[in-house]
Amino acid sequence: MLSCFILIFSTNISAQDKSIVISDSLKMNSDELTVKMGSKWFGKIWKFSFGQYAVISGKLNWMRTNYKTDLLDTRTNNKSSEKFSFRLAETGKDTANVNALNAMETKAVQEVELLPHFFIGKNELVYGKSIFSVFITLQTDTVENWILLMSEFENAGTENGFKAQGIFTNGSRKIFIVPAKSAGTVKPPALGYELFENAQPIAALQYFGGGMFGLNKNIIWLSHYLDGQTKLRVAAALTALLQLKSNAELF
Repeated sequence: MLSCFILIFSTNISAQDKSIVISDSLKMNSDELTVKMGSKWFGKIWKFSFGQYAVISGKLNWMRTNYKTDLLDTRTNNKSSEKFSFRLAETGKDTANVNALNAMETKAVQEVELLPHFFIGKNELVYGKSIFSVFITLQTDTVENWILLMSEFENAGTENGFKAQGIFTNGSRKIFIVPAKSAGTVKPPALGYELFENAQPIAALQYFGGGMFGLNKNIIWLSHYLDGQTKLRVAAALTALLQLKSNAELF
């Protein structure tokens, strides 16, 4: 009996360690939707689906890259950008049209081999930054435009080197996007975002489930209190973030 209790307890702890921490009120008042990855073809985005929502078409453009280095190849500066678009449909209702652009820049130092097996310097990311922009309109309402802006950057040598901040807005309404992760000891931790409007949690996304095999443990939470159009717009914004993270980690 005791061994059974210990097994159940350890299983629960493990499950919690591999899930992001979100607000209790969002947990109690939302639909928790497991994301199915679907298929991904060349030049297309993932055919994500969750609950009543599904990607019905999508396009992934070529990544453009500008790479520079110094004479000895010890310092590099890499700039790249990538565009994608998709349509997210809600069964029997409306469709969101989404256009996204991710612009990235990294600066790094590299070690140099002066003699055979003799190196000087080090390999280190000095600076990394991305600006992710997403434009969303609904098929039934092309007048009201929403934009998601997400900035993520990392500076080497600082205690809290990685920072992220984001907002999803139509100009008057402002939904803030806050990074979230698991609270346990599992490495790497589960990762995601929680969304707040007027300091109230309204949605969340887990794009990495934690541990060695966390890539396919994607979950979306959508508050019961969101109206239909807002819920579709938020679902489209979270799908764009999920595509970004599923395509390639920034740093």
